[in-house]
Amino acid sequence: MRSHLPPEPDFETSVVDEFRERLLEYCSIQHTGGRADMGRLEVTITVVSARSVANLRNTLRPYAMRVLDAELPGARLSQVLFAVDEQLPAPWHKVSVQGRLRGEPAPPPSPSHPAEPAQPVLVLTLAYQRDHQYVFHLASTADWLPIRRGPAAEDYRYEIPLPDYLNAVPRGALLDLRYWQGLVEVRRTPARPDYSVRVDGQWLTPGQQLRVGPSGSIVFASGQRESVLNYLLKEREW
Repeated sequence: MRSHLPPEPDFETSVVDEFRERLLEYCSIQHTGGRADMGRLEVTITVVSARSVANLRNTLRPYAMRVLDAELPGARLSQVLFAVDEQLPAPWHKVSVQGRLRGEPAPPPSPSHPAEPAQPVLVLTLAYQRDHQYVFHLASTADWLPIRRGPAAEDYRYEIPLPDYLNAVPRGALLDLRYWQGLVEVRRTPARPDYSVRVDGQWLTPGQQLRVGPSGSIVFASGQRESVLNYLLKEREW
């Protein structure tokens, strides 16, 4: 553990502050969008931190439930997930809030007494041709992370962003990725039906999931045009 981390009480206070800010921000976005299906909304909150804060579980979950009851009546808290990434930069923690409508595919259920994930942080490299390579660090989490080109959508706080200038990749989140329980999977989203997506030679239909290996390719196709992103996954080395 890095020595320059704040003392534990101060660090936990900082995590709680960000948790509160991200959750209230998410609620505000839902109000702005005027969702009529709030009764079907299920919310998952992920806390990634450089130091374990799992002891905050009994504080953060009841707080989140109270906020949702007050701000988004009918919405339900699904999970509060914790992951540790000791190499996170300052402020050494990151909170993401994501929602889905009841009836949509759910992440795997957490155990009754979840422990801190033991999986190592993975390094994901996405490459377009030889001159364009983008590197991302993946901590184990049950959340699906959108692979997206273009400005970040307000609903996503934790994603795999590609630069806007990479015109070979279609805008939007056509593909989600999840690193959970030692496995890496991708999932085709309903976005951009004008494009077909092929991963490691297999065409994916909306909602279809595919486990991927340490390396392979992602193809976006529209008409006669195809763009290829090569991917590489490996454990982070320090």
